[in-house]
Amino acid sequence: MCLMGMSPTHRTTIVIIGAGYAGIMAANRIASHPMATALTRVRLISASTHLVERIRLHEALRAEEDPVRPLSELLNPAIDVVIGRATSIDRKRGVVHLSDGDPIPFDQVVLATGSTSRAPAGALPISGIADLQPLRDELVGSSHTRIRVVGGGLTGIETAAELAEQGFDVEIVDSGTVGSHLGVRARKQASRQLRRLGCTVTDNQLCQPEPGILTIWTAGFAPVTVPCDPPVSTSSDGRIVVNRFLRSPDDPRITAIGDCAAPPASHLRPSCASALSLGAVAADILISGVLKTPAPSNTGVGYVMRCVSLGRNRGLVEHVSPDDVPNGPVLTGRTARRVKDWVMDRTTQWLIEEAQRSGSYRIVRGPAQ
Repeated sequence: MCLMGMSPTHRTTIVIIGAGYAGIMAANRIASHPMATALTRVRLISASTHLVERIRLHEALRAEEDPVRPLSELLNPAIDVVIGRATSIDRKRGVVHLSDGDPIPFDQVVLATGSTSRAPAGALPISGIADLQPLRDELVGSSHTRIRVVGGGLTGIETAAELAEQGFDVEIVDSGTVGSHLGVRARKQASRQLRRLGCTVTDNQLCQPEPGILTIWTAGFAPVTVPCDPPVSTSSDGRIVVNRFLRSPDDPRITAIGDCAAPPASHLRPSCASALSLGAVAADILISGVLKTPAPSNTGVGYVMRCVSLGRNRGLVEHVSPDDVPNGPVLTGRTARRVKDWVMDRTTQWLIEEAQRSGSYRIVRGPAQ
């Protein structure tokens, strides 16, 4: 196949840094596209041979197996996987430098590097696979009589519920309100279930790690990025600034998606839902560039619901508008937990289906960026 004005031997090299939900979605959507596949070379840089299912980390605190899936089960076979760590992006030379190995040239580069914890000294985070074993070690035969979960977002609520259900003496603390991101009814339901499990819910309190209390830190995350030379614009919290096409205004070859990016849309939240849709949108934009077709007119992504696990047998599902405003009924109990389980199971299945057929994942559309 040869598109007008393009050499039949030309292949655009797209380097994707980060093999999380967003990076894998973008890589699969490009590599499985029937027209783009012959015109592109997709290279995925990953520090691991596995995808870490971050949405299952809290459950892995009492599991013997880590919540990981081999990349070989999730990726389109046309994708060239590079196991390593990207250390810098040389914009002048058009290469990505690795901590070990030769530089990787690119025509387009996508940063999907995610985020990490801001845990202070004396606290243990729960943001990645490396955090699990230290937490498990503390929980098994621990001398701590109390556990304090700092941060009342989804991760904090799910972690506190998981541990309280196991019989630990758990307190969840937030500098504002635990569950402040939820609607009023959903927030009350979440607090009620936490208390049923024996968890103390403390609002409006600042705290630091204390001796004798196992402190698990879920309050806020820091973006993980790869330095660019020359630098590109970043937000005050270190995320890469991008336009509505998810590209750096300083260099159209650089795309950033997920937790490491600062897009114009203010309603986007760090989540698996955001990562999947943003990965798909970024892929569609890159495909349009390769095929010399108009870029998608609607690049905004949105939401359908928020779902929270409250222990192994109960959950909470809150319906939201595309711009993430609560607008409907709140589902609780065992039925909500089944919905949560379905979403977690479908997440990796969506990636697998995208590896087989580009566009199989349906983007949740939101307000225009």
